[in-house]
Amino acid sequence: VVAYDPDQTRWPRWKALSPPEWRRVGGSLDFVVQLNEALDAAPYDVVLCRRVLCTIEDDQEFHDVLAHLRRAVKEDGQVIVSCCNPLFTFGGETAEAKRILPADARYETTFTFRKQMRGGRLRTDVHRPERALRRAFARAGFAVVRRVEDSTVDWERFEPASDHVAFELRPLPPLAGEHSAGAVTLIIKACAMEADTLAVQVRHLVSQLETPRAFAERVLVLDSREEGFTRSHAPGDPDALRQAALRLRETGWIDRVLEGPEAGPVAAAINRRWFGVSSPHTHSVAGAQIASTLAGFETCATPYVLQVDVDAMVGRRDRAHDYLAEMIAVLDNDPEAITIAFNIAQARNREYTAEDPSGRSWRTEVRACLFHRLRLLGSRPWPNEALDDGLALSWHRALDAAIAKGAGHSYRGGDQRAFYVHPPNQRKTNRDEWFAVLDRLEQRIAPSMQLGQPEWQGALSDWLAPKRAEPFVFVVCGRNVAPGRLRRCFDSMRRQRGPRWGAVIVDDASDAACREHFDSAVQGFERATVIRNPRRRGLLANMVTAIRSVCVDPETVIVTLDADDALIGNDVLLRLAVEYRNGADVTVGSMLRTDKRVDYPVCFERPRENRGGNVWQHLRSFKKRLFDAIPDDALRLDGEYVDLANDWAYMLPIVELAEHPTHIETPLYLYEPADGRSPQRGSARGHPSHVESPQPGCARGHPSHRKSPAMRTERDAVIARIVAKKTMHSEQRE
Repeated sequence: VVAYDPDQTRWPRWKALSPPEWRRVGGSLDFVVQLNEALDAAPYDVVLCRRVLCTIEDDQEFHDVLAHLRRAVKEDGQVIVSCCNPLFTFGGETAEAKRILPADARYETTFTFRKQMRGGRLRTDVHRPERALRRAFARAGFAVVRRVEDSTVDWERFEPASDHVAFELRPLPPLAGEHSAGAVTLIIKACAMEADTLAVQVRHLVSQLETPRAFAERVLVLDSREEGFTRSHAPGDPDALRQAALRLRETGWIDRVLEGPEAGPVAAAINRRWFGVSSPHTHSVAGAQIASTLAGFETCATPYVLQVDVDAMVGRRDRAHDYLAEMIAVLDNDPEAITIAFNIAQARNREYTAEDPSGRSWRTEVRACLFHRLRLLGSRPWPNEALDDGLALSWHRALDAAIAKGAGHSYRGGDQRAFYVHPPNQRKTNRDEWFAVLDRLEQRIAPSMQLGQPEWQGALSDWLAPKRAEPFVFVVCGRNVAPGRLRRCFDSMRRQRGPRWGAVIVDDASDAACREHFDSAVQGFERATVIRNPRRRGLLANMVTAIRSVCVDPETVIVTLDADDALIGNDVLLRLAVEYRNGADVTVGSMLRTDKRVDYPVCFERPRENRGGNVWQHLRSFKKRLFDAIPDDALRLDGEYVDLANDWAYMLPIVELAEHPTHIETPLYLYEPADGRSPQRGSARGHPSHVESPQPGCARGHPSHRKSPAMRTERDAVIARIVAKKTMHSEQRE
């Protein structure tokens, strides 16, 4: 065992801690005065690095430490790195310490903060978001095999918390040829039509493609065209596109933004270098961008370039699969290989070939492909022709023509674990559906109808899997829910005894911090269908999707649970099962508030005439068929799903449709009103609709909610409109 500590004053203490029994069994603890001596004695079977990274503020030193770790371990060895858990930097005080954060601290940035340790000692730590840690591991040549965090309790909230997280890292094997690290640049091509969706698309591509290896650089190339797009699906907004691109760079999703040249001398010089023609145009006559993409290629310095269209949707069935190493090996094995296509969804692996079954060269896959950069540059100039209103061929069709004349080879094939799907422009107008498919691909789900097809196939319902058909299904929704509160919610579900149950868990476009801890919290939740919205949809819209598209059995009992609340005890499902065996088709109540003791008597008779009759209250459960029977327009106001007071919007018609509604007086649900704290500090209710009515119910008044008078007035107006809007079914029953 070899130990190294940069603080020389600590060496005598470490030596004194070397236990005598180690020597008796033939082991020893050797102290190395200089780091170089420790590295010279490498490689080691196991390397431990405990709470070092979270003390280093300088980025270069931080990456140097990771490089030392990679140098120190055997190729089949193991590195264990632990650090302060960034997901809980903004949490409350724990038994270890109280965190003192700077006023401008944001989760997605790197900053230094102080910890007041138990006993009063102050410690300086450095926060880096977990996404940044994982990318740094990959850049150093490590794959994350396992993540483990300790468990403690937030002393302010009495909620689950964590002080430390440990990562088990395994060395990534060197790439083919002479390229061991920093071998690939990622180029993402976008245009002004992507202004509103750029952030979602880029985050998707980087998250899906940058594992297990990191790119040397991630470049976003913006087309110069501002209007007149081929197959337009949205108006172009170049200024908004630039602003969105800069935000992505500032938050660390990309490293560089390159704006393509406008028509003129710069574009003409590019066309001469690539095609040997004199033309000032930036696009082909068919409208395909040329100059911006080729300018992007010219600015790269790595041996390989992975270029993708910003609208490509990437699926990864196994995120540990090293697709880049596989593709690079194909290029290195054939000195004539220039490009290799990213695979489409397949049922099995396909052999890489340079020709299709008819013997013709494969075309360049412009939507997603890897290039050998020097061979790409060396194959120029490519055949093309300058016309009055643009170039005759797009750049990739010109490359195809060069390959057909013997300039090199274009490959297709590959492992079925990595693939892309292309969304036709006409399907991008429904952004909720489009982004839902992005989410399913991120969760390794693709329907069988997509196999063998590059274009997006099937309706959204075909992608919403796995379907849920258990007797009881929790529908859990939240947005920007603090880590401890979210885990408290999930723990309360996992503890339930009794009938078989499943869950549909929805994150409604949380911010960076909450999105990362949500992903961590749902890992391994095998009973759940997880939905993550890149853009906020609202609680009721999410419930419609979860209940009508994911749940398939009309007799399933839907149990609603807000992600920042919790079930009380382990027998909630047992109690509900008793009520449903006794004939109930809907149950209401009861809940325990954390701010005051209050009861909400329930009136099921004509609830609209009794200001809702308190049928909105937690715990809410009902048969799926009752929710399905509500006409969709009855859940909407002014064409949009009800946002404020959505609990009134669906519970009133459900109770009116029910044959045997039941009130449970025993508190089964822990309800926590908003406390006004920032979500970064650990508290934020998931939706603005999580408020009670300030109006009286059947017998006594509701407590007023901690909202502004304007918010309460707005909600009162919404409630009044909901109460006045009866469903067709309720009118028929009357």
